[in-house]
Amino acid sequence: MEDLSDVIVRSVWGGSWVKYDWVPAVGSAAGILLIWDDRSLEDFDDKVKEWWTSYGVSGTPSFHLSKKLKLLKGDIIRWNKEVFGRVEVKMRELMHELGDLERGEWARELDESEKERLGEVKRDIVELAIAQETSWWQKSRALWLKEGDSNTKFFHRVAVANRRRNFIESLVVDGVRIEREEEVKGAIVGFYENLYKEEVSWRPTLGGIEFNHIGEGDSKWLERAFEEEEVHEAVSSCAGDKVPRP
Repeated sequence: MEDLSDVIVRSVWGGSWVKYDWVPAVGSAAGILLIWDDRSLEDFDDKVKEWWTSYGVSGTPSFHLSKKLKLLKGDIIRWNKEVFGRVEVKMRELMHELGDLERGEWARELDESEKERLGEVKRDIVELAIAQETSWWQKSRALWLKEGDSNTKFFHRVAVANRRRNFIESLVVDGVRIEREEEVKGAIVGFYENLYKEEVSWRPTLGGIEFNHIGEGDSKWLERAFEEEEVHEAVSSCAGDKVPRP
């Protein structure tokens, strides 16, 4: 399980700062895989201790514990928003800085510190984008796992929304609205048939200008059928949460 978890984690969210832990499945209950960015949690233990000792609560031991846990929950929620909730703001700041550095690179040669910073910004953008994608994926999966595909409002809303989004009620063709199913199908097919048709017309010539080109052998190699090893390598290189496509 440890090896499998490591493969899954690296395929979803790479980086030396990524930490994870897992809870094995028990009976019919599925296991849980937890993934987090260790850089943002370096001082989390100290913060929890600081918050916990700062709560001045009096009363019975049970009330004391319940009240402090409630206060701690509020502090953790606020901390989460401050540390992770500004992802969009951080991304805009990084993209703005990247634009400034790249415009400077076009105008002149960057010095060593600027080149180093340019590399850091690009790496931060990639890591932040991966973190965003992982967060969205985890949130969508959490809701789906919570409400599942049972006979719930959530399931029916998703099913109806998908069906409605994929359904074309009518089309306007040459200023005329058509609604019959067969006519809509015919209009769509006709649109794409005409889209890739080419009308014969005059074209400019290159006037004998020679361009570099690949040889006949390379040209035939590019048009050959895919080998089984190539297909297997392409499919194996896909991320663990992606569905292989042609």
